Amino acid sequence: MVFSSLPFLFLFLPAVLLISHILPFRARNAFLLLANLVFYAYGEPVYVLIMIGSILVNFFAGLLLGKLTGKGWRRFVLVVGICLNLAALGVFKYAGLFVGTLKRFSSFSGLPDVEIALERYDSYSLRRKLLCGELDLILTRDTELMPAEAFDTLTI
Repeated sequence: MVFSSLPFLFLFLPAVLLISHILPFRARNAFLLLANLVFYAYGEPVYVLIMIGSILVNFFAGLLLGKLTGKGWRRFVLVVGICLNLAALGVFKYAGLFVGTLKRFSSFSGLPDVEIALERYDSYSLRRKLLCGELDLILTRDTELMPAEAFDTLTI
């Protein structure tokens, strides 16, 4: 399901908005997390596990950042969280490109094609960490301006 599809616009989005406004304030985040997982599972259920892993890494990194007081340890947790997000994004975005490039050489021509789903969540959580963290980094690429199909799958 993409954001511009009829089922999303006329079924999923209104239901999520209605339910989220009916629920008590404290339950909204949990409901929106569940709705987000359902939305991604509709497209490709197997990649929801990757998203759950990314959510857990970011959640525990955020908890640690909130509890630690030393600047060095906070920076360490922030850098580890960012590196884990970049590693997941790199694997799911560039593995197909890497295998496709290797296949051009005759010694690697037997490698299978790789189709990997890209994770929108990782780029969003990474930007949030960079904006809220202690690092002075600026992301110049705005992923919302790219077509939704560019995020769904990559086949090389």
